[in-house]
Amino acid sequence: MPKPTATDILEFWEEVEKIGWGTKTTDYLAIERGLVKAWSRGKAARMRSVFLEVTDSLYKACGTPAGNDASEFATVLAHVIGLGREEFNLAIKFPVAVQRRASIGDFTESFAFCIPYDHAYAYLDQKVLIAEANRIVIELEEGLRDSRFHEVRPQTKELLALFQPATRGSPMSTVRQEDKIIALCAVLEAHANKLGLQHCRNTARFAYGGRIALFLHTAGQYGTKLPESS
Repeated sequence: MPKPTATDILEFWEEVEKIGWGTKTTDYLAIERGLVKAWSRGKAARMRSVFLEVTDSLYKACGTPAGNDASEFATVLAHVIGLGREEFNLAIKFPVAVQRRASIGDFTESFAFCIPYDHAYAYLDQKVLIAEANRIVIELEEGLRDSRFHEVRPQTKELLALFQPATRGSPMSTVRQEDKIIALCAVLEAHANKLGLQHCRNTARFAYGGRIALFLHTAGQYGTKLPESS
């Protein structure tokens, strides 16, 4: 990723101020959805590059306090960045304030999720949604052929049925069944855990922790602007 220019950094802080993290909202899904509509893919990439650079600057200034979970502290730093340039500069100058913020839980998850990733733009293309649905169906069909999933084949078949409309050009028909899909995936994972089968467990985690989760999130957030096939 190219190193951000001074202009990129200035633009980043201007955009952060417009977002109003912690003053207007901390609904990162709504923020991300709005930015996908407002920013080009190239601008999103530039803004993420700046975000990563200023995050690195905070790490160098603050370190990671003992006793803090690494992922949680990353959320703290993202929150500080989301509060704007003034708060960021204070954190660089007084890192103990960041450490205190972390210790008392004075942060919200997570400004890092606001800046759109490339896949958010890819999922604006209905062809991408259909292709992804087809990949999910192939994985689920492979699960049906695995004898270790014999006890949960009804749930796997239900998942397949729920994803078939998406492969035929109606992704939102699948997304609207999100609650049911999550419940079925939970059955798969529970079965894998009960049997202690690593292969089953990996497949179950794929089922919701990976591709299906990504499909539901991105199609649900961005696919709503796509027309359903007749």
